[in-house]
Amino acid sequence: MNGLIIWAYSYCRSTISFYLELGNFFSVPLKIYVWRTDYSLRENVGFSRREIEDNNIYILEEGNNFAINILKKHRTWNHIFTAYQNVPLFQKLMQIAISENIVYAIASEAPCNMYRFPLRFIKSLYISYILPYKLKAYIKNAEFIINFSGHYEREMLNLGWSQNKIISCGYYSPPIVGSQCIKRNIQNWENFTILLSGIHQWHRSPILLLKALNILKQRGRVCKCVITQEGPLLEELKKYALQHRLDNISFMGFVSLDKLIELYQTCSVYVGAGTNEPWGMRLNDVLQCGSPLVVNKGMGGSKLVDDYACGFTFERGNYRMLADCLDLLISNKSIYLEVAEKAYISAQQISPRKKAKEIADIIMNLFDKWH
Repeated sequence: MNGLIIWAYSYCRSTISFYLELGNFFSVPLKIYVWRTDYSLRENVGFSRREIEDNNIYILEEGNNFAINILKKHRTWNHIFTAYQNVPLFQKLMQIAISENIVYAIASEAPCNMYRFPLRFIKSLYISYILPYKLKAYIKNAEFIINFSGHYEREMLNLGWSQNKIISCGYYSPPIVGSQCIKRNIQNWENFTILLSGIHQWHRSPILLLKALNILKQRGRVCKCVITQEGPLLEELKKYALQHRLDNISFMGFVSLDKLIELYQTCSVYVGAGTNEPWGMRLNDVLQCGSPLVVNKGMGGSKLVDDYACGFTFERGNYRMLADCLDLLISNKSIYLEVAEKAYISAQQISPRKKAKEIADIIMNLFDKWH
């Protein structure tokens, strides 16, 4: 391999550090070209591009022809495209790569249906019947795909990916700037506080947590719960809490990054309630602050719990199972402290560098053109 270009979909902290580390482990010249430079809602919270800057990162500001010229100029290099389902520029570049026998691979999420009915039904048909046809050539000619949806591979197999081309990964970002990893202790158990954050949309609605808290209330287990952020479901959530007299829930709305870090560092446990999410970066952020996790298996990020034993997972949408997981942590001090210890250790293991080395080793061991 003469060099590596990573065509990045966005300038996102969830991926850029990982790309830099991945490129370094191949020990060849590296360039990262970024298509989108916005941080979207993360910038409103307080995240900034200045957090991650490197001389190997370039912005695609000069249009499609500029990108095409870069590809052709580096035809003897290997390329990784980080979007292939719906980015016309990257699809055009892959078409050229196929026609000119340029070596490329893909790093992307599995298709995910985050719509409500009836759009959910339409999207399901699109994913099942149209998308495999549209992506057939890109999949056939790619060396492999790094799966940012963790170990959820069924959707990728349905698209036409063969099992031996799928590398299970996920997202691995650096800790939030200014945050600390704080080991949970007996005080966190005695003053048990559940935290949930993220925009309140259908595919990651906190309603599962509210239903679980209602079950816990019926069992006599009442503890503090903090829910941040806003979204289209917020009023529905407040109405449910009022109807069921869940006075232990505090809806904090939109909070600053400093406040979010404080909550991440002090909560007893964090709940990832998403039912249809490719990953869920907030799981990484809070785990790197030392919090144990309880995660819906509808989130790709449940891989963190599976790999590092830093909490519990529950079946997609099963709020009764979520209640049981929380009940166990609330009622059993020794189990809580054991999980807290594993979460603290896990926080040191999920760095972009460690995951990049793991993925680079897999690639170099399995694919001859990537040495």
